[in-house]
Amino acid sequence: MFARLVKSKNKSYVVIVESYRDKRRLEIELKKHSIEYSPEKIREALNELQFSIVEIKNEIFFIRSKIEGLANDILRILKIKIPPTITISADFY
Repeated sequence: MFARLVKSKNKSYVVIVESYRDKRRLEIELKKHSIEYSPEKIREALNELQFSIVEIKNEIFFIRSKIEGLANDILRILKIKIPPTITISADFY
């Protein structure tokens, strides 16, 4: 899960609650689709979702890692479109 540093105690509490809610939603959806998971497997799958940034002739490209297994299931269940393998920075945003 993603976390951000927030100085206010109230905002920190909100971020923690939202993170917990999102984690529970994901676990419920995985269970509903009969996909085997554990908190550690979910963390590893999310950590596998990475982009590399490459600059060629003043053009910036994003190259994504291969998406498979639980990471692919998570994106599919959450209805997140898998980006192309190579994306030009102008198309990324």
